[in-house]
Amino acid sequence: MSARLWVFSAIVKLNASLIYLYRKQVNYSLLESLLPGGVPGAFIGTIALHRLQVAQYGAVIPVIVGTTVVVSAGFNLLRQAVT
Repeated sequence: MSARLWVFSAIVKLNASLIYLYRKQVNYSLLESLLPGGVPGAFIGTIALHRLQVAQYGAVIPVIVGTTVVVSAGFNLLRQAVT
């Protein structure tokens, strides 16, 4: 992805977050519980992907991410069905 797309994405997300703050649609207790895991996870993931030879593993990475999302969603659905 080109640098222009990253900058565009960052600008859009920053503006969206400001709108959520202005409309008071931020759940601060949830944000407080997600940030300690999310921020280090993002940095570690970025470093891991940077060190990984993307040319060699480029096709595998989306499969791993997609599988992780599907499995996580499945566990959440199962948990809701049980309770």
